[in-house]
Amino acid sequence: MVIDEPTAQRFIAAYMHFLNSLLQPKETKGLTVMQVLAKGRDRFVADRTLLTHYRQKHPEADAEMLDAIAQSQFGRWVHLKDTRGYSVLLDEDATRAYGVLGLTQPLRTIDAGEGYVMGSGLVMQAALVPLNGRWVCDGLIQEPIWLGPNYKRSYTESYTALRKAGGFSLGPG
Repeated sequence: MVIDEPTAQRFIAAYMHFLNSLLQPKETKGLTVMQVLAKGRDRFVADRTLLTHYRQKHPEADAEMLDAIAQSQFGRWVHLKDTRGYSVLLDEDATRAYGVLGLTQPLRTIDAGEGYVMGSGLVMQAALVPLNGRWVCDGLIQEPIWLGPNYKRSYTESYTALRKAGGFSLGPG
């Protein structure tokens, strides 16, 4: 339920360098690494042209990983369930469903902060990144909240309908 380690490490290195480059040292004082990266990601989401500027300043950067970052889908996702091969995420509006891998650990074991460990029924803000033909969660989990049983049931029904209608994706394309 995770992407291969060499790809994960390449992505993490490129992502960290890019996101850190978007912040001034004074903005990161007292923050954890995850908070710094999340703050950098928020800045990128607000202005996607920052990646173009970064590429110009860093022509040596891993172009394949930067392309994946450029194609990232940011949003609020419902972690509906886990299968043997992937975690099922739906967008908050239940219009798209994805089979998602983790970078270095399965999604269900990620520490989502604030005392949460990922699991079915958790809604969170994150990015889905296309790597090696699969969707992979960037691991920067923000604003986690648990769904009640009725909401979870509703999302499960939406997932079933999406799957039948061809609205489920294991990867881009």
